[in-house]
Amino acid sequence: MKLMWFHLVPYTELPDDFWQKQLSVWVDIHSSLFDPKRAHLMYNDFMDEMEYATDVEFGAVCRVEHHNNGYGLCADRLT
Repeated sequence: MKLMWFHLVPYTELPDDFWQKQLSVWVDIHSSLFDPKRAHLMYNDFMDEMEYATDVEFGAVCRVEHHNNGYGLCADRLT
């Protein structure tokens, strides 16, 4: 049996009151909520997690493609 590692690559630092002030994290999330310095650190951590998944020999490593919204920081490729 092969297991796959799936990562959402989410933006993990939305404010606590996000759902009281915002409609969604999909298409209308305001860019002022995004901190590029923190996202850079998150992204590196996520890449380390996916690399670990290959090290422990998961059958595949998958990540979401949600075009840079709150659910996923990945676009269509990891570059």
